[in-house]
Amino acid sequence: RIVYRVSTRHEFEQLVGQFFAAAVEVDSVGDMLSGLDDDAVLDAADSGAEVLSAAADNELVRLVNRIIVEAYQKGASDIHIEPRPGKEKTVVRFRRDGALSPYIEIPASYRSALVTRLKIMADLDISEKRRPQDGKIRFRRWGPLDIELRVATVPTAGGLEDVVLRILSAGEPIPIDQLGVTPHNLERLRSLIAKPYGLFFVCGPTGSGKTTTL
Repeated sequence: RIVYRVSTRHEFEQLVGQFFAAAVEVDSVGDMLSGLDDDAVLDAADSGAEVLSAAADNELVRLVNRIIVEAYQKGASDIHIEPRPGKEKTVVRFRRDGALSPYIEIPASYRSALVTRLKIMADLDISEKRRPQDGKIRFRRWGPLDIELRVATVPTAGGLEDVVLRILSAGEPIPIDQLGVTPHNLERLRSLIAKPYGLFFVCGPTGSGKTTTL
């Protein structure tokens, strides 16, 4: 029996991704975490060669890809990577509808390697840990989804770095007359953007459609 349902394109792509995009990684996040050596001694004081080696570790690479895929599938707008000092685990949290919720904790021994892996993906300077950096990840190069992520690193206490990734779904530009603006406002909008001078502000909270509008 065939049952017909109506959905948006975004909902359809999310559903397809749950069954096919994630099929590349069949292991659960828990299985991947168990594959990481919790006894390894890798922190901010280790040599660059050791951290790079850990960042290229197959289990860690798959774990990072899995985190990004699951964040996208769960509808998260941001991924927060928060290394903690000492032997505390690195906390990974997702932001959904403006609220942060815990996702997983990664062994402290891999905190530097995790940040280094993300820096490599975003083409950032892996040797610079004292200044904030910004970059972009085109995830199609590394994983099964055609999405982009804005990456920001911020130095924290103890020589550590927090990383925040903003998920940007790839998509075609939407014509101005298909943005859902009322005819009256659309007429005013066209007249404003046609002026050769002045400023045009697009304001709103996270996820309200500022980038889509622009």
